[in-house]
Amino acid sequence: MSITIILMFIGVLLAIQVIGIIYKSFSTLSGNNTNALPVFMAIWAGGLGVVLTIASIILNRTFEISAVTFVAAIFGGLSFAVGGILYIRVLSLGSFIWSTLMMNLSNFLPVVFALAFLGETISIRQIVGVFVILSILFVMSVKTKTGDRPFTAKWMILALVMMLGNGGLISAQKTQTHYMEGTQTVEFLALMFVFTSVFSLLWLLCAKLFAKQNIQNKPVPIGPLMRLTAAMAVCIGTGNILNMILMRHITAAVQFPLSVGAGIVLSAIVGVKLYREKPTWRLYLSAAMLIVGVVLLGA
Repeated sequence: MSITIILMFIGVLLAIQVIGIIYKSFSTLSGNNTNALPVFMAIWAGGLGVVLTIASIILNRTFEISAVTFVAAIFGGLSFAVGGILYIRVLSLGSFIWSTLMMNLSNFLPVVFALAFLGETISIRQIVGVFVILSILFVMSVKTKTGDRPFTAKWMILALVMMLGNGGLISAQKTQTHYMEGTQTVEFLALMFVFTSVFSLLWLLCAKLFAKQNIQNKPVPIGPLMRLTAAMAVCIGTGNILNMILMRHITAAVQFPLSVGAGIVLSAIVGVKLYREKPTWRLYLSAAMLIVGVVLLGA
């Protein structure tokens, strides 16, 4: 593995951690705000989609997409909007480490999706991997003698839907690469972010239509909002471009376990050092099970 590939891999990991910190910062800034969350997603995703569209036209002199890419981008955009908005809410209700680990549980969903819709086969090892990952939910729900649980019922419901959203995003990306001979295109990323923006705005519209009259949304300061928006667009764009290039040089069977394993370790460090969270035996066991499960999925 060359130094360039290692540096790109580190860049992707760091970008993902910074993205998590930005989400956490915005959750602290906005709180339970039905207006600010989808607006935040819509601004950075729409801006990034436009930038990538222009970049594709300048570099490739065209912006060509297939029907599969278009449909995958719609599904990916919807999943990203749902997963991203709920990730912010989950971070506002629970710990950074547990929220990030819960997000990573979605890694089993693309395997099931590929089996059901892409005609791929599943091995015994992958079945065991799915079982190990899903067993983490049992570990999380075990009640200790002190009554300790790392979540509330509301957090768990939102986290499960968030997990499904992130799994849908990864499945959309897998579909696009499956039909494009293993290559993710800039056009797909551009369209996906545009649709993320569109679905975020639709979320905002629905939130306004069905919001209770007594809910008061506090205003979010424009300055911090725009700084977080710009930082998110840069990190998401950089992380996705680097990952797209990285996947052309290493196989998913290598990249997949390394990314999740290293990502969990970094998330734990960030949670402990930055947010003063205290890991427990339950967290260590869940993290170890997730890493084992992901390794089995990539086998």
